[in-house]
This record gives sequence, C-alpha cells and structure tokens, in this order.
Amino acid sequence: MCNVSWRLRFHEGFAKVLPRVQSDHHPIIVISDGETNMGRNRPFRYEAAWGTHENFRQLLQENWIRERDLVDLLSNLTNNLTVWNKEVFGNIFRRKKELLARLNGIQNSSNYGYSNFLETLENELQQQLTTTLYQEECLWYQKSRGKWITDGDRNTKYYHSKTIVRRRRNKIVSLRSETGDWIEDQEILINMAMNFYINLYHEDKPVCDPVVSWTTYPQNLETEHHKLSSAVQYVECKQALFDMSPHKAPGEDGYPALFFQQNWDIVAESVHHFVNQVWSNPSLIPLINNTLLVLIPKVDKPEFIAQFRPIALYGAFYGQNEREWIFNNMEKAQNKEWKTIFMITCWHLWMWRNKSIFEEGFRHPNNPTHVILKMSMEIDRCEQTHLDGWNLQNETIFIGWKQPREGWFKLNCDGAHKSSIQLSGCGGLIRNNDGICVSSFARKIGSCDALHAEMWGMYIGMDLARRKGVTHLQVESDSKVLVDMVTGNCKVNGRIPTLVRRIRDLKNLDWQVQINHTWREGNRPADWLANFSLTLNSFDLHTYETPPRELQSLIFYDFSGACMPRSVRLIP
Repeated sequence: MCNVSWRLRFHEGFAKVLPRVQSDHHPIIVISDGETNMGRNRPFRYEAAWGTHENFRQLLQENWIRERDLVDLLSNLTNNLTVWNKEVFGNIFRRKKELLARLNGIQNSSNYGYSNFLETLENELQQQLTTTLYQEECLWYQKSRGKWITDGDRNTKYYHSKTIVRRRRNKIVSLRSETGDWIEDQEILINMAMNFYINLYHEDKPVCDPVVSWTTYPQNLETEHHKLSSAVQYVECKQALFDMSPHKAPGEDGYPALFFQQNWDIVAESVHHFVNQVWSNPSLIPLINNTLLVLIPKVDKPEFIAQFRPIALYGAFYGQNEREWIFNNMEKAQNKEWKTIFMITCWHLWMWRNKSIFEEGFRHPNNPTHVILKMSMEIDRCEQTHLDGWNLQNETIFIGWKQPREGWFKLNCDGAHKSSIQLSGCGGLIRNNDGICVSSFARKIGSCDALHAEMWGMYIGMDLARRKGVTHLQVESDSKVLVDMVTGNCKVNGRIPTLVRRIRDLKNLDWQVQINHTWREGNRPADWLANFSLTLNSFDLHTYETPPRELQSLIFYDFSGACMPRSVRLIP
C-alpha cells in the first residue's frame, strides 16, 4: 500500500515478501529503485505534443513522398522523428524548467518594470511557457489513458499521477511457473508468456477445408459481387478514419488515428492508395495486421500467466459479474425491454405470494411466463398507441436577433466542439441597444465537450462585460441545458460544475443580469466566433473592438432585423 505522493517520488518502487528464517513472520523488503534487470525496450509511439511544434508539418512534408509505399513512409518517418525529437523538439520538462528559471531571473532583476527589453523578453518567454505547458498537458493526457477533466484549470498533475500509477501497475515483476516456483528473471518471464499463448492458440488437429461445390454458395449475386469488389472511395476512407477515437491505442507502427486526422491534407493520398492496394490484394493483410496484445489481469493480484486475458475478451465475459452477464443475455434473448419484464415479474411474484396467503383456494397459473410476457406486450402496445395518438404538427417560425431595451447591453455567446480533432473553442459579442458591437471575443480552449465550451463562452463574455463597466446585461445562449443549469430551472445530479458556479457568482454581483435561451438562428454571430476560435494559433483570449470583416455582415443582418425560418413541432 502506498499513496500517490510516494509513487511519484519512487516510480519503480515495490515491496517483496521474503521467506521466513527464524521468526514466524515473513520479512518485507521495500525496493525503492525497482529491479535493475527490468529493461526499457519500449516501442515507438507518436507523441501528440509533436503536432504543436511549428516545424513539425515542414518535417512531415519533406519526408512524405507520395510515390512511396505507406509502410515505408511510416518506417522512414519513425527514424526521422526519433532524431528530430532529440535534436529539435527536445525535452519538455527541461525546457519548462529553463523557462521558469529565466522568468524568475527577469522578475527579480533590479530593472524589472523599467526596461522595455525585459518586458518584451518576458512576454516572449510567457508565450513559450504557455506552449510548453500545453505540450506537457498533451503528453500526460496521452499517457494517462484518462478522460479530460474540465475544471477550468490545468490538470497536468492529475494526468502525471495517473500515468505513473498506471505504468507501475502494468509492470510484471514476478509470476509463478506451472510448477509453482516464483520467476523473477525478465527474459524467462517473456518466454513463459509467449509459450503460454502459443500453446493456447495452437491447433491440436489440422483443420480440414470444407467441400466446395456448385451448391455451396447462392447464385445470381452479380450486384453484390460488384459492390464488394469495387474500389474504396476517398470519402469512405476519410469517414472511417475520422470516426476513430484520436487517442486510442495505436498499432505496431506507433501512429494513432490522431496523426492521420491532424495531417490529412498531407497523408490522404497515400492512405487512400494503400487501402485500395490492400483491398485488391488481400495477401498484404498479414504484413500489416501485426498488433501488440494488451493483457488484463482477471484478479487483483495475479500470480500465474493464465490469470491474464487479452483485452478483446475482457469486456465480453471476464469483465462482467454474474448479474450483468445474465441481464445482458436475457435482454438479447427476449428482444424486449428487460426492465419492463423484470418489473412485471416482481409485481406478479409479490401479488401471487399475497394471494396464496390471504385468499383460500388460490392457485398459481400453470404458465407464469406466458402471463408475464402477455402483460409486457400489452404495456408496449398501450405506450405505442399513446404515442401514435399524438397529433403532432410542424410549424415554421421566424427567428432573429432583438435589440435590448434602452440602457441595457446584450451578450450573445456560444461554444464549438470538433470531435474529430478533439478541439473546442468559444466566442461571443457584446452589443448595445442600438445594435452596435462594443466588443467581441474568441478563445481556443483545448479538449472538452460541447457543454463545457458553452460554459466557457458565457463565463468569459460575462467577465468581459463586467470589466467594461456594464451594469445592465442580457445574456443569450442557444444551449437550453446551460441556461437551465445557471438559472436553476433544472436539477444537477452530483457536484455542480465549477464554471456554472463561477457564472452564478458573477450573476449575483452588484449589477442586473438576465440569462435567456435563444435559437441558433438568433445567435449566428456568436456561432461564427466560436467556430473561428478553432482556427486560432494560441490558447490566449482574443478580443476585438472592431469585429472581423467576415463577422460584420452577420452583425448587419441582425441590426437590420433579418429573420431566419425554423421548423418547430407543436404538441397540444
């Protein structure tokens, strides 16, 4: 047992139980530095932080020759990236330490505050430090295998702790052999694991091919054969790649989907050509289908290699307890809503038990399963009849931006989220009662969900209006969930998000604030700013006293009273 602080100080430390000698207790030795014979033969892994370097895309373009094979391109790029990481990108932690030391030296200088040179240098170092901190956060986020936490603060310490703990837990120091002896030698452990799975998947008897005749396969399948044999289209290839999670475990080459998604304009042609090459020549599949098996322990403290299972099998059976396994299989077998069947079953059991006690001559039904399923079907039929009986009608309404009343300002805010690149941003603008934009803003946030991007947009906009001396403010957002959370019209399960608490604190200050919901058609300038924030080069807050040229036309449409149609469903 150890806490996070001890694990962060001794990354490789562990405790070993020694045999008894003269006492009836086993002595325990704590080895803080870890085993000296545990090698660091780590495969190549593409680091997400590399993509933030200004010279990365130039390096990629110089080494990506479209005429070459994709496998050769990735192999050559791996060698060049390894050298580039050491000579150009460098060590993030060393660079962070040097930047902090230089900033400390500037701020402790006797000329600090009086020298333009020191002020300019400090701003440059602050920008470099911001980039370095983001690179560090990307590094630990990728290694931690954890979900993003959006509190509004950097979570480098959280991801660092999670990574160190997971890394030590995944290392196997010793295991028992088939004879029960403890094995600690790493080479013997590697061979023991390989031999176990070779024997596990070995076929004892040769597999005989089935007899193929003219009756084996159906006939007249020319259309299906043409569809299956046609080439993979470019759009299909791109959609399949961008539907993948960017940070999922990469293959043997070390490149996750994030690398191809961020650099699709460079690698698209090679990837599409290689996919069609494999599609037309299936013999290439064994050459690229190698992977690294991830073993998950079935017990808390595994002692034998047989107590590990590949991750592909973990969620199917070994990762479920008995209740979950029975529940899932019964739901599949019945092809119905199992929660309804379970409720009806409990109700009938309770009713039959009471009748057998309090009613003389009561007899249980001969086929209770039929009674339960029949009632379940009646409930489903009743629910469907109720839904079909609704007279739903669609009506078109026109939505536009409305000016605030005299003496008030209006803040329109919005958030944007691109799941394909795991990037979010926010934006908004403040206008007076004449429809004139007094200030607008945009900020790239990083990785968070769409709701937290909306929270950031509202919080930054209200804070900006407060600092500009606004005393009467109307806030409009097209996120109904966020508006209800801030105004208290919906119950938040669990802890209230930090940003929602900050927005409420701003709202309760000595000024008048009204927060309302609007449709997206009435929030188009804020929507444009939120999407524009994703193209910014830095994560700093960008404010504009004069709106960008592309935004001015949208503001003019709102000022002129232009409306957009929206189809809504009316429920009587």
